[in-house]
Amino acid sequence: DPAICRWLLGEAKLAHFNIPNWARQLLPMAKELGVTIACDIQDVVNLRDGYREDFIEYADIVFFSAVNHADPAPLIYELLNWKPNLIAVSGMGARGCALGTREGIRYFEPITMPAPVIDTNGAGDGLAVGFLSSYVLDGYSLDDAIRRGQIAARYTCTQKASSANLITRDLMSAYFQRAP
Repeated sequence: DPAICRWLLGEAKLAHFNIPNWARQLLPMAKELGVTIACDIQDVVNLRDGYREDFIEYADIVFFSAVNHADPAPLIYELLNWKPNLIAVSGMGARGCALGTREGIRYFEPITMPAPVIDTNGAGDGLAVGFLSSYVLDGYSLDDAIRRGQIAARYTCTQKASSANLITRDLMSAYFQRAP
């Protein structure tokens, strides 16, 4: 229902979109309402593949997996040439992550935790949620938000794929305080 969506988005500061086709109709509405738009374009191979272009065009912040790229830098540069004010975050698995802004690209080493990696399902979602809640909603710096996103991602990997034991804000903050 478009009216309900408009009301919900009107109350929001942030909308994070995955890329199901039905979600693209909400992008113009979110932009019109001044909502910060984040999109996860998943394991993208080609940014101009047609399916993802609308999501990228409307996004203020883009997340993607580097699973199909040895180095995400070429994609990040392409995104920044397309949209210079964009923030691009690429999850690189055990290699950490990359952050692209108009100031350039920075790489962040992975976070370590005492608990072993059990399941990587949802790690990219953890990175996005940790980063977005920290940067957009709580006002952390980009660097601190990336670290908090990495903490959420790494914590997710210590859990068997389930939504039963998601990281809490308090637990993420406790790990953040102990992180180097």
